[in-house]
Amino acid sequence: MVMIKPFNALTSLELYDIMNLRLTVFVEEQKIMYVDTDYDDIKADHAFYIKDHRIVSYARILKKDQRYEGYMSIGRVATHKDARQQGYASAILKEILASYQASFIISAQAYLTNYYEKFGFKVISKPYIEEGILHVKMLYESKI
Repeated sequence: MVMIKPFNALTSLELYDIMNLRLTVFVEEQKIMYVDTDYDDIKADHAFYIKDHRIVSYARILKKDQRYEGYMSIGRVATHKDARQQGYASAILKEILASYQASFIISAQAYLTNYYEKFGFKVISKPYIEEGILHVKMLYESKI
């Protein structure tokens, strides 16, 4: 089940699960050494998929102008290794796009370009390196 909550509505356990998932995927698996607590979380909404009483997939939703002028953004998309290829991240993205009915710019890892294109995102930049990984900016324009 997909849930979307503002930061101040997250339970202690939800926040712990989210931070653990992000650290496991980005620091442990992808070897990205960065400070994840950037304080954007406090102003963001948090979308996650719960299965068997644990968060198995997650995405952070930044408000309009929080990251990109005139646009919302989605980031920190992560799924537990043992829960991948089961549609959890896709369910989260579909829920976000349907719920917010807004235009988004994301900084996507380049190897995921085809994945995001399935949701209507289009590449709008040349590839660039972010945290040691090749990324591209992608735009999703709301139809409403």
